[in-house]
Amino acid sequence: MTRRSRATDGWDVHRPHGPDPETVDVWRLDLSGDDAPPPALLALLPQAERDAALAMAHPARRCEHVGGRGLARAILGAALGAPPSSVPLVAGAHGKPEVALSAGATDLAFSIAHAAATVLVAVTRVAPVGVDVESPRPGLDWRRIARRYFTAAEQALLDALPEHVAADAFLATWTRKEAVLKAHGGGIAAGLDTFEVAIGSRAEPAVTAIHRATLDGPWTLHDLPLGRPRRGAVAVRAPSARLRLRRASL
Repeated sequence: MTRRSRATDGWDVHRPHGPDPETVDVWRLDLSGDDAPPPALLALLPQAERDAALAMAHPARRCEHVGGRGLARAILGAALGAPPSSVPLVAGAHGKPEVALSAGATDLAFSIAHAAATVLVAVTRVAPVGVDVESPRPGLDWRRIARRYFTAAEQALLDALPEHVAADAFLATWTRKEAVLKAHGGGIAAGLDTFEVAIGSRAEPAVTAIHRATLDGPWTLHDLPLGRPRRGAVAVRAPSARLRLRRASL
């Protein structure tokens, strides 16, 4: 039995557990921000992963990495009925972590994202999934980034927005696009300009155009209610997906 409580922000509190056959579960963990890897999650990593994480130079990144890997292992272990540290993870064709075929769970897909002490893990048996979270960075020239990575049509739509909402719309656009590419498996290297998404923080999330056959859908996109100024999105390569929001209780 899983322990749960209802949250007013949409994120129900649960002990880590596997997804139902028809759901996409997005798990959230808000770290303390003191740059110390959570001991409970560090203990869930196999020794090689633990050593690699502790060798990371940047304290905040190290903490988020442990949070993401540990939470993913807790959820996957519950789904597979196995100790978290023993869940066999391998790097996919483009480096994205996947559950090894030897685990006997070929339909179990997951994605990890973290930024600004917020960790997200999306897990599903529905279809390939990708999740992303971003937080504004002081001094970021987001217009230059949009010109480099977005399509001309997306740039024009962003440029047409009022200045006071444009930066947030850029962040929403970036997370939607990166979530799609993480579900695809190629990451940013697959090309942020090879498809288009709805523009604007108030626009219904959707893939609106595809310019490369390998990215053909159908796609389902959801924005995630993380609280401003953070932005998050989850993408599933399926015509529909029932989303469940979970806040991890460890």
